[in-house]
Amino acid sequence: MIFENDDPEVGAKYLVLLDALDGTQLCLDDEEGLWTENWTGRPIPDGTAQELCAGCKFLEECADYAVAAQEEHGIWGGTTYEMRKQLKFKIKHGEKVEDESNSSEGT
Repeated sequence: MIFENDDPEVGAKYLVLLDALDGTQLCLDDEEGLWTENWTGRPIPDGTAQELCAGCKFLEECADYAVAAQEEHGIWGGTTYEMRKQLKFKIKHGEKVEDESNSSEGT
């Protein structure tokens, strides 16, 4: 992973994520590109993100970093870019944030 962000909060979340990962995550060796860019130009279905990350014990740390960093590409913590934009909006406006990565709504 490459980190390029000057925001200390994002940096802290990135370090938490790096510290948590144990090298067994399938997304770290993504030769098929399942967790990375969607080259079709269509949004990745929420269910696809949730299925790919199902069972990962680092969903919260991964999604937390991706929302804070406003990651625009790929699947992070069972969330798509569109899901992360919604989470960021809710956080910014003080709305209750449910665990989107484990939700089956919107699929």
